[in-house]
Amino acid sequence: MKKQFIALFSTLLILSLGIWGCGKDETETVSIPETVVEEVSAEEEPSSEPIAEESAVKEETGEDANTESEEEENEYPYWWELYDYNLNQEVLAADGEFKNLTIQPGDEPDQIRITWFSKSSSRGKVKFEPENGSIFSNLSAKATTEASVSVPGYYRNCALIDGLDSNTTYYYTLQNGGSESPVYKYKTKDLDSTDFTFTIAGDPEIGLGDAEDVLSGQRSIWRVVLNRMKAQISDSEFLITTGDQVADPASSVHYDYFLDNSVLYSTPLVPVVGNHDNGTGYFGDHFSLPNMSSIGQESGRDGDYWFVKGNALFMVLNSMCPQPTEIHEQFIAEAINANPDAKWRIVVSHYSPITMVERYQGVRESIKAVYDYIGEVFDIDLFIGGHDHIYTRGYFIDEDGDPIDHEDYPIEDDAEDIVNEFDNPEEPIFVIFNGATDALLREPEDYPWAAVCVQNGVPQLTEVHVTEDSITMETHDADSWATIDKFTIYKD
Repeated sequence: MKKQFIALFSTLLILSLGIWGCGKDETETVSIPETVVEEVSAEEEPSSEPIAEESAVKEETGEDANTESEEEENEYPYWWELYDYNLNQEVLAADGEFKNLTIQPGDEPDQIRITWFSKSSSRGKVKFEPENGSIFSNLSAKATTEASVSVPGYYRNCALIDGLDSNTTYYYTLQNGGSESPVYKYKTKDLDSTDFTFTIAGDPEIGLGDAEDVLSGQRSIWRVVLNRMKAQISDSEFLITTGDQVADPASSVHYDYFLDNSVLYSTPLVPVVGNHDNGTGYFGDHFSLPNMSSIGQESGRDGDYWFVKGNALFMVLNSMCPQPTEIHEQFIAEAINANPDAKWRIVVSHYSPITMVERYQGVRESIKAVYDYIGEVFDIDLFIGGHDHIYTRGYFIDEDGDPIDHEDYPIEDDAEDIVNEFDNPEEPIFVIFNGATDALLREPEDYPWAAVCVQNGVPQLTEVHVTEDSITMETHDADSWATIDKFTIYKD
């Protein structure tokens, strides 16, 4: 049924609005028109529920839409029916006074880091004030301002906002010299709660193909994927992208198309260095990473880093660095020693010791023993990876990277028998994620370490809910919001 839906979806787009293609043999594309969303008034409140789909199928085919199959196809909305959150806040122009605004988590839970580019060389400032606060609750901060290494004629600004309060709405603007940005909104949730939600998006790889129509199409898809996240995972506190934010690590245009989206002006982004991000310094120029280590640095400001949310420690590795893979063991030990009370330990890395792509088996061979050692010695609960552009949940693996037929997670031939709940597992769960745009969506090859492997030819998003004693991960096809995998880890 999914294939029928995608085929019908593509046919309607071809007939009415045109299609973009990447011109790559190894890609599958989903096509979104340039006007990807309904022009809803900014005053209207978007629904967090899927919007009922119009009877476009019936109108196109002239068939009765009351059959069981068509009812199933009509369960979800077309992408352009999604509310557009870019209507709420003005998007910065790629050639404007300000551009490439992005937020990262801070060193502490009550902090965030704000980075942007300005045409002015004057020292930047973030005017950051609560909606209903007094002058004493003003958190405005001066930025460090220096010439950008990636965008000629622009200056990099980075400011640390310190002292955030829980469950508070803030408004902020960027300032450089006499220039000031539009006003943007940032909301906090309970900063100390051990019950929280975040989102994972696989590699966006904006710009693969690089023709103007391809870039426009990928920007449109990335836009609706972020709208889908905002609508369906409205309580998400940050977004992890698993690497390859862009296709060309030396293209400021690709970064424009990736970052200039207002959803990212209110959502902290946790970026991972991928093989399409390293080697130029552009990654470190655009992002400001919390608790960054000298370990893993390759091009400056791109080392391993960590942050804490609730009772979870997130450790993000730069698996592209020229240092031996074993060096990350030292970083993880240091991060855990700095946060001994963190119950959940989550490692994020572009590369993974499981992969469903033949050409990546060499990478797998080079890191599998180290990742297995890290998982065992440091009691890691969850590994998050990218690179494949295929959703895969692995079995437990041994030091050779081979699947373990464990009594708590036995290897099964029938998908209905796959274990989806884990009580105090002795091994970490490895999950790698599908692409977040249509830039690259690979078909999986046959390897034994996948318990669940899904490629439906559309981008996907994953909702992760963390509590005091559980982590639940639910992955959706971003167009239909159909669940393709869901599992829970319980820990005493």
